[in-house]
Amino acid sequence: MNWIRLSSEYPRHRKTLRLVRRLGPLAALYPIWLWLWAVEQSPDGSLRDMEPAEVAQIVGHTGDPAELWAALVECGFVEEVDGERRLRSWMQHTGGVIARRKARTFG
Repeated sequence: MNWIRLSSEYPRHRKTLRLVRRLGPLAALYPIWLWLWAVEQSPDGSLRDMEPAEVAQIVGHTGDPAELWAALVECGFVEEVDGERRLRSWMQHTGGVIARRKARTFG
């Protein structure tokens, strides 16, 4: 079983509140679902080959995938740097969890 770190301030964080204002109350769960997916499927936090429709499917968003993608970027959950798409600050927040998992697997 893998874990993610989730701050107790997450529900009240300005990024979360902005996302909820943009996409509705269920949007507070979208980053969590994306993080849970990433810890298993993309441990480095890269979304390099992900289409907005795939991200929408992962998080359960039934609206416009492009609108979801734009909101995740604008609210600071996802970033696009030099053409690379990735979860913002992923290794800063989850790197320790991933390192411990690798140590258990290979240690």
